[in-house]
Amino acid sequence: MKQGPALVKFVLKQLASGVFFAPMKEMRRGELGRWGESVAAGHLVAKGHRIIERNWRHRRCEIDLIATIGETTVFVEVKVRSSVDWEEVGDVVHSGQRRRLIRAAHAFLRLRRNVPGKPRFDVIHITMIEGGWRLDHVVDAFLPLHA
Repeated sequence: MKQGPALVKFVLKQLASGVFFAPMKEMRRGELGRWGESVAAGHLVAKGHRIIERNWRHRRCEIDLIATIGETTVFVEVKVRSSVDWEEVGDVVHSGQRRRLIRAAHAFLRLRRNVPGKPRFDVIHITMIEGGWRLDHVVDAFLPLHA
């Protein structure tokens, strides 16, 4: 799997086409998730974000990616699906998971006071389509109203 600058170059090239390619038959579920997180991280870096944490855990919740851009700390949930038979991109994170992500984000900001404090919650959804994979990035997918 490509890492670092090679991954960013790979993602930039594929962003131009709108379709990503992955060896689906060779990946197990966990590997597919890690691949998706790497693609999502490359996408964010290509858009000017700086990745500061991957798979950050707090109690019963894991935040897939934490990035910064300007004065904003972005908490990202990455969803990879091999089927398009499911809900809208903005609805893939159910209310219970949103609450856990918000609590974990608050904990992260309390523990890491050196990061920008304005939180944002994004969802990056990677779906298998005919001929490859499609990435959708939902900025401000939900608001951090209650923890």
